Amino acid sequence: MASDVFRNDGFLVSADPKALAVPGCDTAQSAAVVEDASGKFLTSSTADDATKCHEVPLLIDFLQDTPAGAVQVTPLVPNSLTMEVTFRDLSRGTSATLTVPPDISAAHGGVDQLLIRALGGGPVAVTKLKVAPLT
Repeated sequence: MASDVFRNDGFLVSADPKALAVPGCDTAQSAAVVEDASGKFLTSSTADDATKCHEVPLLIDFLQDTPAGAVQVTPLVPNSLTMEVTFRDLSRGTSATLTVPPDISAAHGGVDQLLIRALGGGPVAVTKLKVAPLT
């Protein structure tokens, strides 16, 4: 999928192969919605093959003028992902619960980016992303 497929929802999505070296995936900069026996999910991939490189971290980049006010990510498999958060004030944090509550987001001027990583070398598989505006 194109990185700006979610532009009207306020963010861009891509894979970030520089965040984690995965053999054979150094050019994996795309995201894809795929379905397997486990279900349908958003994941990282190569531009030419949506079935490859799902272990590469997934980058959610909120548009410059629309930082997120709160975020909740739902993984395909519980307890399989972690999330690095970059705030508008350039501070960073990690969320094992895959959430950024409104008060934390507001204290830092909103959420600028999310880097979603798999725990234990598995795939990055997101089934739902809830985003609230910054108030």
